[in-house]
Amino acid sequence: MKYFDGEYYHLYNRGAHKEKIFFADENYLYLLSLMTANAKRFRTSIAAYCFMPNHFHLAVRQEEGGSISKCVQTTFNAYTQAVNKQKKLSGNLFQGKTQARHIDSDTYILQVIRYIHLNPVTAGFVKRPEDWEFSDYRDWVSGTTFRRFPEFRQREPLEGFSRFIFPSLSSTLPSSFDVSIRSSQAFVYCRHLTALPSNPSICLLILLPITHLPPYPMD
Repeated sequence: MKYFDGEYYHLYNRGAHKEKIFFADENYLYLLSLMTANAKRFRTSIAAYCFMPNHFHLAVRQEEGGSISKCVQTTFNAYTQAVNKQKKLSGNLFQGKTQARHIDSDTYILQVIRYIHLNPVTAGFVKRPEDWEFSDYRDWVSGTTFRRFPEFRQREPLEGFSRFIFPSLSSTLPSSFDVSIRSSQAFVYCRHLTALPSNPSICLLILLPITHLPPYPMD
C-alpha cells in the first residue's frame, strides 16, 4: 500500500499459523519500545495500539516526510530477530506482511480506535479495556492522547470517550449526559439519554451511529 502524509491507517497482523507473537511481558514492552523509537525516526504518529498474545493492531498517521512502511519494516524485522534468538526459533514469526487499511474519515478512525481498544474484552482476557496492560486505552481516557491528537477531542474527553469505547451500565453512570463528536460527515449529538439498554453493544450504537466496520482476519 502507498501511504500518504497526514492520513491515518489501521495496521494489523498475527502470528504465523495463529501462534503467539508474545511470550512474556518483556516481549510486549520491547515491541512498544521499538515501535516508539522507529515512529519518531520515521515520522509516524501512533494514535492507538493494542498488543494481543497472537496479533496486534495499530492506528497510525504518516507525518510530513515520514514513512509508515520503513517504520513497520524496521520495527517488526528487529522484533522477529530478537524473539527468534530468545526462543531459539527460525523463520517467520508473523503471518506474512503487516496488513493496512486506509482510514478515510473522522468517523472511521473513531470506529477503528474503539475496535482496537475492545480487542482484549471481546477476546475474553479482561472485562474492561483499562484492565489490559498492553494498549494505550488508559492514555486516551486520561486525556494524554487528546492533547497529541486534538482533532479527536470531544466535549467530554474523559468520561465521553470511555462511554463511547465501553459504556458502563453501573449505578454510577449519570442518567443524563451529553456526548458530541465532530466528523467530516456529520455532527452527532446525543442528549439526555435517560435509560440505557441492557446490551452494551446497543448502547454503543446509540452513542454514535456508525457505518459497518469490516471484520479482520485474526478475529
